Amino acid sequence: MRFLFASQYVRSRSSGAAGILISIGDGLTRAAHQVDQLWQVERSPVLPHASLTRLFELPRWQFAQVSEHLEKEHYDVVIISQSCAFLACERLTSRHPRTLFLNHTQGWEARYDAARLKFRWDSSAGRARLLAQRVTAALTRRLCRRTAQACHGLIALSSRCARYIQSHYSIPSWKVATIPPGLERWGLDVERPPVDSATGLRMFFVGNYISVKGTALLESLLPELGRAHRGATLSFVVDDAATDRVRRIYGSAFGDRLSVMGWIPREELPAIYARHDVLLHPSFFEGFGRTSLEAMACGVCFVGSNEGGMIDVISDPGEALLGDAADGAAFRGHLERCLREPAYARAVGAKGRERARQFTIERTCSELVSFCEQLRVRWELDQAG
Repeated sequence: MRFLFASQYVRSRSSGAAGILISIGDGLTRAAHQVDQLWQVERSPVLPHASLTRLFELPRWQFAQVSEHLEKEHYDVVIISQSCAFLACERLTSRHPRTLFLNHTQGWEARYDAARLKFRWDSSAGRARLLAQRVTAALTRRLCRRTAQACHGLIALSSRCARYIQSHYSIPSWKVATIPPGLERWGLDVERPPVDSATGLRMFFVGNYISVKGTALLESLLPELGRAHRGATLSFVVDDAATDRVRRIYGSAFGDRLSVMGWIPREELPAIYARHDVLLHPSFFEGFGRTSLEAMACGVCFVGSNEGGMIDVISDPGEALLGDAADGAAFRGHLERCLREPAYARAVGAKGRERARQFTIERTCSELVSFCEQLRVRWELDQAG
């Protein structure tokens, strides 16, 4: 097959969203498919705010980019990320009747807005900002509906997003596939160094240090636990802008047991994962949470919320320690047991490792191709009928 991937992400393997698309493209190429990818192009927005640009300018930019490319080349499948795909799907399907147009969501934006309203992770924002969020959420819901209805099929990274799409837009189940992102070889070849049974729990957080990731819960809980468990260590890999704040919040409790790093290349993370026992991930919303899968594949015990793709990855309760999003009591209970019994956390991590390593990029690409083939058969039958 010939695939064209289009997104408005900056091309970076270390980025969560862009990195997934790059991995899929590489996997499809290794499987003898042809793949081209379109990325964010520098443009000067006319509208004064990023949200307005995303809602009103981005769909036109992406439509023009994809349309121009399709005038030069034929593709069997065009896969567009983000809810701004609606304009390309609405206008280009009739111009290119032999091409399937799919949406690939890294986290359905309307579901994100619903989660933000439910969990109120930014409730400290001023009234004007909260009102603006409600307005943009209403507009986003309209765009998401148009995308879901206009494309031939949708690919979600987690069943949570897939179910949301089906239930909110009356989309038939055959039109939506849950295809988790898989691990590349560099994420599977890391061995865990031996650890002494007397070593205290080694905790780790990686990602943007922002409220949706449950940082308020971490700040309310970890300093207390750090003082109570003097053998435990705590490490962070966060956005560079957050490093000083992280050191300030956790430094007094953990002292020299605290390690804080800025962004590092994604390929270097597995070696860091392998030196830790627990991944802290109390997120309110995830499209999937690829970091969690990567850490589990290195034998790290996942302690966090059942948001995103964890409910699809976990086949047995002993493979990870999950709780509902915003359930601080469950998160604390899991973490306190791990602190008391580091061997228990390492046993959960070992079991989760075997499960996580089943999710390879080859599996992702195989499921994607199979979904496209099924959609084409159904589409051709509909055309014939």
